[in-house]
Amino acid sequence: QGRSVSWQKCLMLGQDFARKYERLIWIDSDIVFNIAKAPPIAAEVPIEKIGAVVSGDYIHPELKRVRLERVRRRSYGEPPPAKVWEEDQRAFYAQYGLDPGTGDIVQAGVLVLSPPHHRELLEHVYHENYRTETRSYEQIPLSYEIMSRGLLHRLNSRFNTVFIERLIVHYPYLLNTQLANYEDLARQAVAAEFNNAYLLHFASERNFIRYLFKPAAGKD
Repeated sequence: QGRSVSWQKCLMLGQDFARKYERLIWIDSDIVFNIAKAPPIAAEVPIEKIGAVVSGDYIHPELKRVRLERVRRRSYGEPPPAKVWEEDQRAFYAQYGLDPGTGDIVQAGVLVLSPPHHRELLEHVYHENYRTETRSYEQIPLSYEIMSRGLLHRLNSRFNTVFIERLIVHYPYLLNTQLANYEDLARQAVAAEFNNAYLLHFASERNFIRYLFKPAAGKD
């Protein structure tokens, strides 16, 4: 009880219902499906691998520096964007004293799992002494175990597009909630990202989900 409920996903594969299935797909509750466009998510994932999107893959490589400078509120000078991003992502692992040999971090909101193959890994993450509680919850320890064991099958980023990160890069004006036409602008941005994604993830910004379903003023 001293940790976020988010850690409970690590116990899922040991439940009775899970034993009936060869595959299970974990999807966070703040994700919206674009059913009409999405192909089968597990179709190309080998049974022994864990299918997931790598954090930031939904941002153009040259724009990752833009995202970091706006979030961290600092300039990164001359280093190439890839190096800047790598160092920033590695810092998340360093908070736990971990080094997986890469700066790639699994975005754990969508996971293609196999109960027979991955139960041990997830339960190890839960019971291991990963007691540093950050806003990332289980993401960094889980990502570390997946990456260090060579189990990642990298999914198309459209299977887990994180809206707030796209907003920071492409719609930074939405950070100013005092704009006179804010709701119309927000509705357009959300619609554009939804149409480009298979699974649109509203991590940390669930309030934006309403713009998918709330009509413009004066319309049914």
